[in-house]
Amino acid sequence: MICEFGADGNIATIENAFKKVCLNSGLEFNAKFNFPTSEHFSDLLKANGFIIDKIYDFDRPTTLKDNESGLANWMKQFYASELDLLSENARNEIIKKVEDL
Repeated sequence: MICEFGADGNIATIENAFKKVCLNSGLEFNAKFNFPTSEHFSDLLKANGFIIDKIYDFDRPTTLKDNESGLANWMKQFYASELDLLSENARNEIIKKVEDL
């Protein structure tokens, strides 16, 4: 079996900025993504009967689509449940602050 998963540090820049903006705005933040280290993921697989031939991580920067709208579009998709609780003005303010960071 060959798999590719986001690993430790994946989206960290976005997640850390979103967390900072939320907390500074008095909003609750609960991390919802799980990007384990290769070692942790290997341990989980072995504990469940897998034999690991190779496991590694590597940087693979991904450019967001839609140029300047890319980050806003990403947040609207992956943080929809958080952003949908806010008014349109508050939502746009959060997005703008994250973009600025």
